[in-house]
Amino acid sequence: GKELGKMSLTVGAVSGFVSGRDIKVPVVQVIDIKKIESSTAAGAKERFRLIVSDGQHFQKAMLSTQLNDLVKTQQLVTNSIVTLQEYICNEVQGRRIVIILGLQINQTNSAKIGNPVNIETADTNANTYADPSGQAPIQQPAQQPQYQNMQQQQQQQQPFRGGFQGNGPVVRQQQMTRPGPQGDAHILPIRALNPYQNKWVIKGRITSKGGIKTWDKGPNNQGKLFSCEMIDAEGTELRATFFRDAVDNFYDMLQQDQVFTFSGGQVKMANKQYNTTNNDYEVTFGGHAEVVPVANDASIKKISLNPIPIATLDPSSMTHADILGAVSEFSDIQEFTSKAGRPLSKVDLTIADNSGSSVRVAFWGDKGHQIHEMLSQGPPNQIIGIKNCKISDYNGCSLSTLNTSNIFVDPEVPQTAAVKQWIASGGLTSGVQSKSQAGGGGVGNQGPKGVTERYTCKSLQENRLGTGEKPDYVDVRGTITFIKRENMWYPACPEEGVNKKVVQQPDGSWFCEQTNKNYPNCENRYIMSCVISDFTGSQWVTCFNETGQALIGRTADDMAALREENEGLFDQAVMEANFSNYVFRLRVKEEMNNDETRLRCSVIKATSIDWASENRQLLAAITSYSV
Repeated sequence: GKELGKMSLTVGAVSGFVSGRDIKVPVVQVIDIKKIESSTAAGAKERFRLIVSDGQHFQKAMLSTQLNDLVKTQQLVTNSIVTLQEYICNEVQGRRIVIILGLQINQTNSAKIGNPVNIETADTNANTYADPSGQAPIQQPAQQPQYQNMQQQQQQQQPFRGGFQGNGPVVRQQQMTRPGPQGDAHILPIRALNPYQNKWVIKGRITSKGGIKTWDKGPNNQGKLFSCEMIDAEGTELRATFFRDAVDNFYDMLQQDQVFTFSGGQVKMANKQYNTTNNDYEVTFGGHAEVVPVANDASIKKISLNPIPIATLDPSSMTHADILGAVSEFSDIQEFTSKAGRPLSKVDLTIADNSGSSVRVAFWGDKGHQIHEMLSQGPPNQIIGIKNCKISDYNGCSLSTLNTSNIFVDPEVPQTAAVKQWIASGGLTSGVQSKSQAGGGGVGNQGPKGVTERYTCKSLQENRLGTGEKPDYVDVRGTITFIKRENMWYPACPEEGVNKKVVQQPDGSWFCEQTNKNYPNCENRYIMSCVISDFTGSQWVTCFNETGQALIGRTADDMAALREENEGLFDQAVMEANFSNYVFRLRVKEEMNNDETRLRCSVIKATSIDWASENRQLLAAITSYSV
């Protein structure tokens, strides 16, 4: 028969995790796997909780989200024998937990080994870090590469890597730290950040920085923030947001292309509505933040650009992208005032690449002025790369810059040489296909001018609406798909034009703070929360009294009385309002709530659709595409 190799569980590994001993590459058994859904942020990934055993004791562990595919593809299954190549132990809510950063799967067809007990209830005083040879070995075929000598494996094989790091004992391969020219052995790679600890130091180069935003929603909810993005020596990107005092302390200090160390922040799941990096996490900094300028580190690259071919841009499945190409034409600086009263300016560029396609890109504000000056004074067909463009379905497919967008002229990336060669061979003058349709020419924030300029539910999030000092007003054609029955109205002052909320007194009367009067009755006014949907998605909106009455077909007082008299008829009245089609005029404003940014949409008016007019506009739009 074939020669069998031996591998043992590391006896005492679990008690070592709990006590904080540094145990090198322990071998454990995964005796349970459970999926944990996360809803803490938009786009947050699911996570997997493991139970790991050394044959004597077991305890909980969390799998790095970047290792999720091991479970999803059933490479890692219950009772698998694994070697923890990178892990940390942290204290979470008074309990020690293992966070697995990198592992090697040794065997998947094993039965459960021993009768391990929960380390939290066991008498750990009697446990010592035993010699692994004291445990019964697991027989494995020696000819399979993954079962070779562990030291040889560590030298030849890269471990599966995750996104965690902690303040407990760390066991890791040499790749976990990469000392720079200053010998930064204490610097943590950005990829190893995790929400389970708060003591870490990272080092990165600022690749972009947005402006300061403020909010004021009363004496207990006001402040300011700004966000920036950075990259470290491993090429991992991270978005960081600074709040309140940290804005005063660090906004002027943090300059693009400079290198800093950062500590004293909080790691949380990335909100993919605003975070366009490829990182599952982001960091927030407050009053305890520490930021230190450091000497330039040549190991941290200045250009973080991963352009995709322009021909592959697809607004139906993409929200952001990096591109690189030659500027075939550019407009003059266009200055105007939005419907919301904000002064705006932009410059439109047409950029083409060696995929044989071009796309229109809107450069907003200062970026537009800067790019216009550069193009006006420079040679024709300059090659530029743009980091983090917003993709829109406006005019078919178009792009726009954001505050966090970076522009590189003739960047030192492989795609630059490919585009130059394409231009030299006549590619720019031989049948380039445009991804952006001609015509339109309007500005998204100017508001709609017809069926082709309405917004979709998806594009409300994508087109920077509501991010200025004043709200934006747009139209969306949609269907009411849900009306929240709870808190559909509020008791308001009955005096005409006041509309303020009143409070019922012990004697049954209603008191209004604004008028300083008591009233025998109140007037119920709608403040409905609804979901409107279209072919791209859905959006929560708020309907106030006039629009609520138009949608329901009854006053709020009538609905309140109906709910008291007959709950069934009340439910029926709400249901009848569902699945009706309207053109909704929306007020859109980005607001802060508990240090979280959310898009608030209020219905100003709901107009029934004139289908004859609608169809004529659609036919005209189709004809304009010449298909």
